Amino acid sequence: TLTGPWGVWRNVASALPGAHQIENAATAAAALWVVGQAGLPSGEAAVRTGFGGVRWPGRFECVVVGGARVVLDGAHTAAAAAALARSMAEVYPGEQAVAVLGLSADKNAGEI
Repeated sequence: TLTGPWGVWRNVASALPGAHQIENAATAAAALWVVGQAGLPSGEAAVRTGFGGVRWPGRFECVVVGGARVVLDGAHTAAAAAALARSMAEVYPGEQAVAVLGLSADKNAGEI
């Protein structure tokens, strides 16, 4: 349910997995409302269509390689890594995971 100056939109679903995507979706809905106030077309139908069909390659993207499930994600900050860990636990409860991490020199590997 999204509630804001636009009113209440119930049962809005996002195709992106992970609880942290709820906050991202709500932020996007608020931005679209502002865009609508500026006269550009937007609204509940557009939000439902966009959220339901969104695809973000490399963002909690599950692929199968050689029979093994591989989750791809571009988490590159401590907060993003924490959100990824929460999503893994939520979507794949009780399963063990192996993490492979590659970072640029400007990232804090210890925090991540």
